[in-house]
Amino acid sequence: MHRIISGISLLLVVTSAIGDIDSSFRTSKSIGYTSSIKSHQTDLNLETEAVNQQSSLIKEGYRAERKAINITSLHSRQYIDCNCNPQDFSISQAWISLQTDEDFDGYYRRFKLTFDANVYTGNAQLYADISLSFEGGPWNLLYTTNRFNLAGNSTLDEYVVESGLESGYITGYYDVLIELYDANTHRFLLDYGPYDNPELSALPLEDRQSDFIFGPGDSYGFYGSGAFGWTSLLLSCLGLTARLWMRLPVPDKQ
Repeated sequence: MHRIISGISLLLVVTSAIGDIDSSFRTSKSIGYTSSIKSHQTDLNLETEAVNQQSSLIKEGYRAERKAINITSLHSRQYIDCNCNPQDFSISQAWISLQTDEDFDGYYRRFKLTFDANVYTGNAQLYADISLSFEGGPWNLLYTTNRFNLAGNSTLDEYVVESGLESGYITGYYDVLIELYDANTHRFLLDYGPYDNPELSALPLEDRQSDFIFGPGDSYGFYGSGAFGWTSLLLSCLGLTARLWMRLPVPDKQ
């Protein structure tokens, strides 16, 4: 009886911990830089970057493919007219490198996005919003870059964004959207997404908490605290309870 009570108590503690997971927000780390900066100088920066906390992932609802139609209400920014012409800007190419899959399940918690924006005349200062859409759902803002310079059609101003998903991003397939804005006036210029480039569609991603692995030499090991991590934690506790149960002495009957 004592062994059963111990096992039930441990199970209740684990269940309570699972119920306390805060799903009201999502967190990530991101850095942006021009491609002229060596990539090995940025790897450490991403790990030490402050965690960015945002509202919970919106998974269902209408997804606007051209957000310029309702861009003010979506981003709550004040736009003013400028001399720049959106038709003078373009993104000629973009590609993504998937990185870090600790549990080898085919879903990655880090990715690197590179895109080449161009201005047809003169120079310009822009910034970009990078957003994710979970399996066709609404766009969720992931990161806003610092301002960067464009010089004609040069490839030397390619911009790189590295992102690591920490929590609140469930395992699945994500699309990526790039939006360009004039850095001085915040005027929306253009967006570039999965319908422009298939490389920005259906990326297999998950957050750090879901990137579950077994510990070396430990059949009950776990990593993280996401859906898979908490499942492993529950199994670990049940396994530990079974071990202890088998070892506890049985009281002598009077």
